[in-house]
Amino acid sequence: MSFVAFTPKLSGAPCSLADIRSFEEFAHASLPQEYTEFLLRWNGCVPASDADTFTSADELPGGNEITVHQFFSLSDKNPPMRSLYAELEADVGFMPMTTIPIGEDSFGNVIGLDCETGLVNWTLCEQRFALDCLRNFDLGITFSAFIESLKPGPYMNTN
Repeated sequence: MSFVAFTPKLSGAPCSLADIRSFEEFAHASLPQEYTEFLLRWNGCVPASDADTFTSADELPGGNEITVHQFFSLSDKNPPMRSLYAELEADVGFMPMTTIPIGEDSFGNVIGLDCETGLVNWTLCEQRFALDCLRNFDLGITFSAFIESLKPGPYMNTN
């Protein structure tokens, strides 16, 4: 997987296959190969503004754009990344059982990856949308397609 169109602004510390296998054992799930390759390359990251926004084919509460604030790391030792382990434990109550949280958008909503299907989903956590709070939306797209579809977001530096 090349992730050609994707550029991180800040990436996590290196991640090994042993780190990934340890997480898979903890989560009782096998990570999709394309996500494993992403972790080996960047181990979570803050996307650059020229590749941080996903436009959903479906209308989501608040619009159809998701601006990725960060992809989580397998470690909490490299700020500003949050620990993927802690995120999984905190969010397991309302996310599908086969989904792991892999990142968050600019509003703190969770970007998840279903380890069984390999598809990305988005979980609304914002209190301002009380009726939809903690509602999960399947984006119907693989992780690599999600990454490749990212485009410049609202915070893109135009200078």
